Amino acid sequence: MSPQNRRRKSRAGESKSNSQQWMRPHALKAAGKPEQQRYFRHFSCESTPFSKLVISSLGAAYISSFTIHSCATVFVANDSFAGAVLSDRLEFSGIGRLMLEPHAFRNIVQSPKQLVVDKCSLPVLLPYTFTGVSHMEHLWFRNSTIERLSTHTFYHLTHVNYLYFRDVTFKVIEKKAFGKMYSIGHLFLGGAIRIESGDGWLFAESSIEEILLEGVVGQSSIEEILLEGVVGRLEEAFLLNTLIHLATIKDSVLQIESFEEVLADPEHLSSSTSSPQQNSVHFRNVTMSFLVPGLLTHFNEVLLSNCSIQTVRANRRTTMISKMNTLTLSETNVAVIEPFGFANISTRDLIMANCTAGKVGFSAFAGCRLDTLRIYGSRIASMSEGLLRNAYSKRIRITETNIEEVAPLAFDGASIGEMEMDSCLLHTVENHAFKGGHIRTLILRKTTANNVKPMPFAAAKIYAVQMTGCSMRGSPVRELFSGLSSNHLKVVNSTFDCEPSDCEMNSLLLNPPRHELLWTFDGNSCRTALGPTMKALCTRPNVQHYSGLTCRLSFSIADCVCTGSSAVLPMLNASIIIVGDCENLKVNHSAGVTQALYLFRIGRCEVISMPSTIEVWKVYHTNIFIHKGAIVSNHFSTVSLLHTQVDKIAQKGVINVTADELIVGNSSLMNFHPEAIQRSKIETATIAETKLKVVTSLLRAVRQLSVSNSVLFSTEGLSTVKDVHLSNNTVLCCCDSPETRCSVNAVMRRKCAEHWDDLSCAPSNHAIRSIPMGVFIATCLQQLRIIVD
Repeated sequence: MSPQNRRRKSRAGESKSNSQQWMRPHALKAAGKPEQQRYFRHFSCESTPFSKLVISSLGAAYISSFTIHSCATVFVANDSFAGAVLSDRLEFSGIGRLMLEPHAFRNIVQSPKQLVVDKCSLPVLLPYTFTGVSHMEHLWFRNSTIERLSTHTFYHLTHVNYLYFRDVTFKVIEKKAFGKMYSIGHLFLGGAIRIESGDGWLFAESSIEEILLEGVVGQSSIEEILLEGVVGRLEEAFLLNTLIHLATIKDSVLQIESFEEVLADPEHLSSSTSSPQQNSVHFRNVTMSFLVPGLLTHFNEVLLSNCSIQTVRANRRTTMISKMNTLTLSETNVAVIEPFGFANISTRDLIMANCTAGKVGFSAFAGCRLDTLRIYGSRIASMSEGLLRNAYSKRIRITETNIEEVAPLAFDGASIGEMEMDSCLLHTVENHAFKGGHIRTLILRKTTANNVKPMPFAAAKIYAVQMTGCSMRGSPVRELFSGLSSNHLKVVNSTFDCEPSDCEMNSLLLNPPRHELLWTFDGNSCRTALGPTMKALCTRPNVQHYSGLTCRLSFSIADCVCTGSSAVLPMLNASIIIVGDCENLKVNHSAGVTQALYLFRIGRCEVISMPSTIEVWKVYHTNIFIHKGAIVSNHFSTVSLLHTQVDKIAQKGVINVTADELIVGNSSLMNFHPEAIQRSKIETATIAETKLKVVTSLLRAVRQLSVSNSVLFSTEGLSTVKDVHLSNNTVLCCCDSPETRCSVNAVMRRKCAEHWDDLSCAPSNHAIRSIPMGVFIATCLQQLRIIVD
């Protein structure tokens, strides 16, 4: 047969003549000048005596549709398609052994719209096999087996709408096999996909609009994988360092493993710290052996719906600091959350809806930064020790959830703004469950705890506790609240186990003080043990007499009234002390356990030494004198002065004190020594309808100040405040202030005397000068409303 006839048969692709037998592989190539285009349709090894087909070079051929099928072996050499135009379709079908060399498609002029590999066995896809392929509708592998998918197999594959694998078995997928692909619309693995071994970073540095893994399994069922430890696995970091808009994995059984010998790729560590894009990964109806949340933080949104996870594991590979927008587990069963399983996650919302969590290891959420943690309709076996250690959350809301155990030190080291448990069932709350935690507000609403051990709140920093409509069983109510140090406590319409003989506790619970306190009890009830010798419930408070005082003791509240002309504040084992209706009272001891001190209607209260444990100080209708060194190193959350006059604060009366909030209303702040308040900070001061005389040292300590409807002796000290809000105030520049530059005249003296009776204003005190009104106004702050007539 002449070469010309052989070329003609190759061009037709369907010759029936087998008269000539060749003892070598058949070579398929296009000859002739570049302008001599060839149109290849179909080539079948069934029509030739050759078992092996070699495609070496098609030259400058124009091919509309090219199909090679039913061959034992097909070998595609590098640069086979250089210079060729494949306009519509290239298909390999029914190939027993399909081998593509690296750069097989290099310098192709035009890629086909569709490239299909169907019913083929590929021993290996080597690096750079598809380099040069671009602008395609479909690259499709189906009903095939790929023994090894090498690193960078699809290197620089660009502008492909669909990269589709259906009913494909992969023996090995190497690291970065899909790496550095660009502008890929959809990457689908569907049908019956089997992956016996897949490395990490599979899609590294690729840009893919959507990834869908559907029906992906290993060699065995997940039960066989877990019991027998057979192959069939994906490396935990397989999605790392990829620009993906949406990744969805559904209806799959995955054996996720961490290959200890594979370390984090240092080439890509820096990219793991970048801000997340608007991208998502969804797992739907997936059974997986392991999940590593820390390796998904480069996704903006992570959703697991109707999944079964054997183990949630800690991220041992890299330190991810990206912030996700949302991490959601919905209708998902997690058998085990290992220690640090969700550690160091930073997300706006972490949601568990209608989930089941089995064993939860210690520090499971350690180091997390969560705006909101929401758990509802779920069942949790345990809240383990150090669950949120070194973690911060603005808000935790747990609703309609069944929790088997809240372990000791469960909230140790946690910082929580607001934590709310609504309509929950707690089977066991261990002692010291909240120890070491910092919680701004703890809210328990319609929640039942069946077995509460003693002192669950002891040694916890909880600023406010609210219990409404709750039922607490197990420990008597005294042991339940023992060690609680909250400034605000509100217990309403709740039921507790009570000891019939505990008169003080029962009195507090059922007949609380009538004052408006930060501890409020209302509408509560007691549950007592049934037995043949039931005792009557004692609700009488314990009454004690001290020097000039009679105190009614109800657990941690001491409600005292004066019985003599003078009294000294006693050292009581009470968290809250209330003292009222005294002519003279001295506060003169620095030790104790008192956290809140309330003073009502005291004619003269001398503060000689304030207990350093006091965090809340509220004073009503009282005259106060503060001596030198009286208040030292206190941290006040609230200081409130209402209808009260502070006559004097001596030099160094307040030293090294911090206060979150100072509230002054309808009061008078008189003569503060210029060095009365030293090395102290007041975060916020709100002053209304108050007379302020010489309070320069106070103003120097304030960071944020609001003064309204008040009378100021002068403007001295206001300029030292960082943030000032002034509204509808009156400033009187009186002659008794040595720094005042205002004129001293009869009208001004009269107005000053109306507000400060002790003011003595004589012409000899200061030189009388006439200052124009414009100059006078300029000496006062522009924010003030000046009244001088």
